[in-house]
Amino acid sequence: MWIVEPGRARAGIAYVASGRIRVELIYHAQYTRPAGSSGLEYTDNSYRLNIKIAVNKGILQRVFDGGDSDD
Repeated sequence: MWIVEPGRARAGIAYVASGRIRVELIYHAQYTRPAGSSGLEYTDNSYRLNIKIAVNKGILQRVFDGGDSDD
């Protein structure tokens, strides 16, 4: 028999403003099993806004560009 406790669902959208700036909006929904219940019920949610700013080139970008020279 499978028992799931708690269950979570997550969805998000992202916008790439430039090569170094990314904005993400993420929604989380949580489902738990109340005492004496056999099914999961919606109990909580949250929203998250992430703003990511890259200050340098990453390792993989340097590898795929063919070296570690600074532009």
